[in-house]
Amino acid sequence: MLEKLKKVKPFWWFVAFFVAVNILWIGPAFLGGGTLKKGSVAPAFSLPLIPDSSVHLSLESLRGSTVLLVFWATWCDACLAEIPVVIDLSKRYADRGLVVVGMNLEPENRPVVGRFLSSSSIPYRNVTVDGQTAAAYRVGILPAITLVDRAGSVCKGFTGRTSGFRLARAVERCLDLELPEG
Repeated sequence: MLEKLKKVKPFWWFVAFFVAVNILWIGPAFLGGGTLKKGSVAPAFSLPLIPDSSVHLSLESLRGSTVLLVFWATWCDACLAEIPVVIDLSKRYADRGLVVVGMNLEPENRPVVGRFLSSSSIPYRNVTVDGQTAAAYRVGILPAITLVDRAGSVCKGFTGRTSGFRLARAVERCLDLELPEG
């Protein structure tokens, strides 16, 4: 068996490596791996705002709004590249009830994150996410986005970088859902 492997041309090793990387890296984004199931109840949280950690933001306080939770980190290039798309969505759909919350995964880096946010003029609120919340939302690949409807149920989840078109379409569908009676 080892002799057969030695005879495989370098080109085919490259192809095998490329396919394996794409399956592991890109595959979950297309397959919805790592996201919460549509219709499931979004896990509750109460997390400290950045930069003022004495003030907390809870998912419950946002009930009645459609909420776009964007899990990100300053070291994640794909997260930073997605910020302009998220800013555009936050402005475009604010009057229809969309609330965007940045869910930063760097609790040990709050001062750096705070400076980044103020220098970037990001208009939506950001909180520091703890490990329990990240696990509850099944965050494994960044960026990760969870769209929550007005009643607190998951509309859609995304992992990896997502196009503005796909995000906008998901936001519009979620905004069009009616709030159940009761």
